[in-house]
Amino acid sequence: MPPQFYLGVCEELGITADKMAELFPSTGFFGIWYMLRNFPQSQWNIRICGFSWQGWKHHD
Repeated sequence: MPPQFYLGVCEELGITADKMAELFPSTGFFGIWYMLRNFPQSQWNIRICGFSWQGWKHHD
C-alpha cells in the first residue's frame, strides 16, 4: 500500500504523526475506507461477513 493510503486512513481516524508508532488502524477499516472511496455509491453492495467487535479495544 502506498504511504499516502496509510496516512489518509490515519488522518481520517485522527491519529497524529506522533501517535503512529502506538496506534494502528484495523485492516477492516482499511478495506472499508478503500472501497467507499474508490467505487461510486451506485455500485455499493456492501456486506460485512463474520464481523464482531471482539479485539477492537486494541485498535483505534
